[in-house]
Amino acid sequence: MKNEFEKKEVWLNSYPIFLWLVSEPLVGLIDSKIASYIDIDVLSAVGIGETIYFVFIWIFIFLAYGTTPYVSSLQATKQIDKLNYFISFGRKSSLLIGIVSAGLLIFVSSQLINFFEPTPNVSSKAISYLMLRSLGLPFYLLNMHSTAVLRGMKYPKIKLYSSVIVGVSNVVLSYFLGIVLNFGITGIAVSSSIAFLISSLYSTKVLIDTQTQTTNSVISEEKK
Repeated sequence: MKNEFEKKEVWLNSYPIFLWLVSEPLVGLIDSKIASYIDIDVLSAVGIGETIYFVFIWIFIFLAYGTTPYVSSLQATKQIDKLNYFISFGRKSSLLIGIVSAGLLIFVSSQLINFFEPTPNVSSKAISYLMLRSLGLPFYLLNMHSTAVLRGMKYPKIKLYSSVIVGVSNVVLSYFLGIVLNFGITGIAVSSSIAFLISSLYSTKVLIDTQTQTTNSVISEEKK
């Protein structure tokens, strides 16, 4: 009976992460598919920009996997003050690291793209895409922090929900801005950044509400 419960717990905490890992590359595929409706140069530029962007952001994946077990430990031992401080510190750090990283990626974007030896037209479009896509980095890291904390607090499905929000928002906005309003590669890049902004606002709101409930619950128990 105990083994069955443990297996269920592992599954409930694992499958949202698995689906998130599957869905992350879909954002790039969506951008590429919509870019293919414009022209081959835009498609090439998006492909180069996405490759650089995803290699860069995966450097920070350790932040998520280091956060979850520590949060789980703090909550299990009801160290609420430490938990709240850690969440606040992590939120600020995620935004700061995201801003610095975005600035760095923008600064070296032309050198990274020229490594692929694209044509001048593709290079120009790829630089534009990567620079605008980089603006979403702070929101990407903020969302990653919030969902990692929520996994530690036994709310793993929020990671899945945030991925769905990113995917749906990106499809709608990329098509609308890139195709309907004819902003092309600029619209595609901006749409991806906005999608992560929306998702980070959602996950952060859920985290704040969960923090409040947890804190109030512990305070009520201490008063009894």
